[in-house]
Amino acid sequence: MLNQKNRNVLMLVVLGIVVVLIVLFYGKEKFENFKKTSSPNKPLKEVSVDSDKNLDSSHTPPAAHITETNKVENAGLGANSDHVAATNTKDSDVSKAKKGEIDSISVEELSHLASIAGIKTVPVSSTPTEFKLMLKIIPKERCLLGDLDVINKDLAASDNPKLILSIEPLLQGDNSINPVIQRLEHIDTGFSASISIPKPPTKGKDTQKDAQKNQDSLHLGLFICKDSEQEGRCNSKDFRDIEEVNNEHLNQNDPARSTPNWPIDKIYVFQYLLFDGQHLSVLGKNLDEEAVFEALDSYVKAKLLKSLSMDVLTDSMQRVRKLTTTIRSVEFNFDQENQIELFLPKYSKNACKFK
Repeated sequence: MLNQKNRNVLMLVVLGIVVVLIVLFYGKEKFENFKKTSSPNKPLKEVSVDSDKNLDSSHTPPAAHITETNKVENAGLGANSDHVAATNTKDSDVSKAKKGEIDSISVEELSHLASIAGIKTVPVSSTPTEFKLMLKIIPKERCLLGDLDVINKDLAASDNPKLILSIEPLLQGDNSINPVIQRLEHIDTGFSASISIPKPPTKGKDTQKDAQKNQDSLHLGLFICKDSEQEGRCNSKDFRDIEEVNNEHLNQNDPARSTPNWPIDKIYVFQYLLFDGQHLSVLGKNLDEEAVFEALDSYVKAKLLKSLSMDVLTDSMQRVRKLTTTIRSVEFNFDQENQIELFLPKYSKNACKFK
C-alpha cells in the first residue's frame, strides 16, 4: 500500500504527464495551422525594382552604343548620336500589351513606357480634317563624310535624280491616307515647310465618338528617298544602312553596281510619327535593345488599339523596328516652336580643325 506521501508524488507525476500531453497536442495543432498559412503556393510579396538592392541583370537592359563615331569608319555617317542610358524597366508596364491588358495601363505607366522608348512629344496643330506638321531639314557641316554626301553621290549617279520627302502609312497596301509628297530639289541649302496631313475618312458604322477617335489617332512614317521611278511614294522602296550605300560608290567591284538602273531607288531617312489628338510623338532612340522596342510597342498599342486592330499594330511596329535598325537615320529633334528639326550631316573643309 502506498502511503500518503507516495500517493501525493504519484498524483504530481500523473498531473505532469497530462500537462505535457496537452501542451504537445496543442503545439501540434498550432504547427499544422502554421503549415497551412505558410503554404509555398501563397504568392510572395511583390518586390519593388526601384531599389538598387532589388535589381538584377534581368531588370536592367544594357546600354546602347550607337554613336556617330562607331558608324561608318571611313565616313562617320550619322545615326542617332545619343547614348541610351541603362534603364530600370517595370516588367508589369511592358508586358501588359502582351497579356491584352492595354486598357489597364495608367497615365503614369504610359509616361514610364515613353521614357524607356525615348519618345518625344509636342503639341501639334490640327483641324477636323487634317494635322499640320512643321518640318525643317538643316544641313550640318562637319569634318567627316555625312549622310547628305552619300545621298548626293546616289543622285549624281542617277539618270533621273529625284529626291522626295514622303509621309505615308507604315504598311504597304494601307490606303487609309494617300502619301503626302514634297520634292526636295535643293536639300544642300536646307528645306522648310508646313505640311498638311489629311485625317483618314470615317467609317460608316462608327459612332461620332469612335469616328473622332479614329481620325485623331494616326501613325505614319516620314521618309526621304530617291524616286527616279516616279512612284510618288517611299515605303515600297529598298532600304539599307547608309554605310552600304556609300561602299557601293567607293568599291567599283561592288555587286550592287551590276544591278539594272543602279543606283536603285532607296530610302535614306526614316522617322516614326504618332499623332494622338493634339500631340505628335517621334522616336528619340534606336530600337536595337529589346527593352526599348517592347516599351514602344506597348505604348503605341495602348494609344491606338481602340482605332486599329492588334494584328495591324503588331505588323506596323515590326516594320518600324526593321526600318529604324537598318537605316539608322540621324536623330529628329523639336525646336522651341515645336517644329521637327532634321540635321543631315555633310562634309565641309571649314568644319575641320586643320584646314
